[in-house]
Amino acid sequence: GDRSECVYAKPLYQEGELVGIVTVYLNGHDWGNLFSEYQYDCIITDLDGAIIYYTKNVFLPERNTNKYKAQPAKGLITVQDNRYRIRTRVLTDQNAILYSLVYSPGNALAIIVGVVTITILGGIWLVMFRKLSQMMAEKSAQSVDALVREIRILRHEDNEHIIQIDTEDEFEEIATQINKMVKSINDLNTRNTDLIKLNSMIEMRNLQTQINPHFIYNTLDNIKYLILEDPKKAAHLLEKFTHILRYSINNTKKEVSLAEDIGYIEDYLYIQKTRFGERFKCSMEIEPECGKCTIPKLLLQPLIENSIKYGFQKKMELSIEIRCWRQDDFLLMRVQDDGPGVSLETLAALRSMIVSEEIKTEHNGLQNLCRRIILKYGNGCGLFIDSEEGKSFTVTAKLLCRGKKDV
Repeated sequence: GDRSECVYAKPLYQEGELVGIVTVYLNGHDWGNLFSEYQYDCIITDLDGAIIYYTKNVFLPERNTNKYKAQPAKGLITVQDNRYRIRTRVLTDQNAILYSLVYSPGNALAIIVGVVTITILGGIWLVMFRKLSQMMAEKSAQSVDALVREIRILRHEDNEHIIQIDTEDEFEEIATQINKMVKSINDLNTRNTDLIKLNSMIEMRNLQTQINPHFIYNTLDNIKYLILEDPKKAAHLLEKFTHILRYSINNTKKEVSLAEDIGYIEDYLYIQKTRFGERFKCSMEIEPECGKCTIPKLLLQPLIENSIKYGFQKKMELSIEIRCWRQDDFLLMRVQDDGPGVSLETLAALRSMIVSEEIKTEHNGLQNLCRRIILKYGNGCGLFIDSEEGKSFTVTAKLLCRGKKDV
């Protein structure tokens, strides 16, 4: 883990005579930063099996030793009742062995039923099924490719580009929803050309949170690869994604109940869990009396997105806790992660920035959200940030609790 240390040394010769030694020192933080870019676990040992680095404690031997038992070159292994697909690579020049492990949940009953079904149906049904699956996967992959190409044009070339695809499937519906969202964004930007004349109500509308384009792109990428690996899971993910897009661009509802917004948050978290796998965990605790409170739409999503964005920068795994509760006439919503946190100096700067009227390029999502809350509910409400460097980062939103009869 983070406490591992490794020193590589190599002699330097000049005309056959030893003139020096080059050494490289690596600690656990260096390995962690390197492997945080990949979505799999790993173990590094020397050629004798002495452990140099590992990503999870569960991979350590049961006895208190620093030796890792040699594993097959590739295949499946079980660690504490969890199944992993392993691939072993011997790095002779570096005197090291790299074990790459990808979590691969199994279902013995499904496998048995599947084998029996395939045996009964016979080879003809198997060939027909494979052919049909291949045709559907190819068609879906073509639809995703076409949609991704159009989105790239929208992102890099023309921000007013209208996505045009004729696939007669769910992806055409997604393109339609994206076009509506882009039109809403462009209309909003047009209205913002004369900021001096805008009153408080229009300013709150201009600060309405929008879905991050990177979230759309990453989700479509996940759907593209799941189509070939797990079509049912891809269809389920696509259904969640479409629900999020429809919800975010529905301009007929500026405020919703907390219970309704939580339904959208659950879909958003499902997509993020699909993307990060076992590396991402999230829990929610919502007091029952909070469900009927009305809140500005898309209030919690940017807080969760902020935790994911900065929490994974220096850590391989991230846990987020979401809690909503009543305190007198106020509704409090807290999003806390166990990421790297920030220093006291950075924390003070963040607290000052979110209440400033000067728009910043970094963390402007938190700043805009805080201004929305203050404009709507007045002083005493807003965002409150706390952090413990190396352990956690917490953002709490405080607003007046109103039911639908108060809106």
